[in-house]
Amino acid sequence: MRFLRLDSPDEYNNINPDRAELEKELRAGRSVGPAALGERHVFIRKFRKAYYMPYENITRCFRRVMSVPVKLGCCAGDLRVEYIILSGFDFNHTGAERELAQIQTPGERAAKILLEEFKKRCPNAVFKPPDKSHPSGQSDFT
Repeated sequence: MRFLRLDSPDEYNNINPDRAELEKELRAGRSVGPAALGERHVFIRKFRKAYYMPYENITRCFRRVMSVPVKLGCCAGDLRVEYIILSGFDFNHTGAERELAQIQTPGERAAKILLEEFKKRCPNAVFKPPDKSHPSGQSDFT
């Protein structure tokens, strides 16, 4: 498995910290959906890659619920999709706080569990969404 750090320049990814240590932490961590909560890092698995980020680098964490319109046969409705958003300082771009990860959870219960775990592991993070009065009127997440 290839380990890529979410919050640092691409050059850093070529010199991973001890890969065996990261793999051991990933296997021992608690899994909730595509995320695994290790002792010192959060891991997000995607195919044969694992993106990781130290807990101390998470500056904001919150839950986002999106409604997706669905039509099945003759019936239509909305499907609620739950996400956990992780923000931190991105050194690739401006060095300012921005959304670095959007973790889709299997449901509302999993999202609440994951958020509670982050509250225990990230004591310095803010657990509410940013102000809606963003200068550009758009999200920082690309």
